Amino acid sequence: MIIGRRSAVWRPWRLTGIGLRRQFVTFAFSLALLFSLKVTIPSEISRDGDMRALTEGIRYAFSRPDLLGTYIVDLLAMALAYPVVMLPFVAAHFHTVYALSVLYCALPAARSWQR
Repeated sequence: MIIGRRSAVWRPWRLTGIGLRRQFVTFAFSLALLFSLKVTIPSEISRDGDMRALTEGIRYAFSRPDLLGTYIVDLLAMALAYPVVMLPFVAAHFHTVYALSVLYCALPAARSWQR
């Protein structure tokens, strides 16, 4: 179910009646928006090389503080909110068989320690 209570949990066996109609309507709306997009053709093709385009993009990103702020917020959210993704890479540095399982258990243990 896309719209409604508990929208993060998708339960296909509950999609009957109004739930199925809601999903169909939102899917049709997204398809209408997709097909309403227009094709854009680039005005000019740069032949100077990729490094110049890369440095130009970096210069542009640093010239816009709002854009730089969103980059920083996204990087912090990735590093602080989803540490589970990085645990296998950290466990590889310990060179033991059980390191990954200890790291996975450390997160709930740390949470219960804080209470």
